[in-house]
Amino acid sequence: NVIFDIQENHKVQIKQITILGNNYFPDADLKAIIETREGNELSWLSGSGTYKEEAFQTDMMRLQAYYLDHGFIQVKVGQPTVEMTPDKRYIFVTFRITEGEQFRIGKMSFSGQVELVDKKSNVLVDEDILRKELTIKPGQLFSRSMLFQQIQQLALTYKDYGYAFVNITPNSQIHPAQRFVDFDMHVERGPLVYFNRAMPKHVIKYCAVNWPLLKVSATARRLYR
Repeated sequence: NVIFDIQENHKVQIKQITILGNNYFPDADLKAIIETREGNELSWLSGSGTYKEEAFQTDMMRLQAYYLDHGFIQVKVGQPTVEMTPDKRYIFVTFRITEGEQFRIGKMSFSGQVELVDKKSNVLVDEDILRKELTIKPGQLFSRSMLFQQIQQLALTYKDYGYAFVNITPNSQIHPAQRFVDFDMHVERGPLVYFNRAMPKHVIKYCAVNWPLLKVSATARRLYR
């Protein structure tokens, strides 16, 4: 017979979460957005009492994203430190944040393959048209989420003319003294994409039946998805 002698230790709980370096946001606001909670039991602790560092990666990314959406373009969130009590029942978690300064949007410019014309030299897309699509305005508080949404909107302008793989890169230039950040939207249109007769019928039946060269429109794809 084989006898297993199992000795269960107490479940480990987070006794206290400390956030250092947060001058702009109070502790309560930041603790509300992270997954780690005081009083939670840590099922991811190993039997030896060590912990998996990747368990805190989500919280680090959440804190960084929160700051980036509130103008702190140079924020840094360090790897949290964890201290365990001698009886291995409680741990203390400390997050360290370097906020940096809060930045606002400066100039918005465009470069690369910006202008798009048809075979009759009619202008389909140019800088003036792209500027009308801008929802981000100079003087506005920087937000990474809003910047990503803006890039998607600008890309849609080209995708509607068949450039399904357009890539728009926001190259930034930070002005620390003025606390402004300029962005140059660099456009790489990529190849023009077409439907052809090899496409399944259920894909093209909403657009046009048996058209040999029907350009892919992002708007049409959303409508008929």
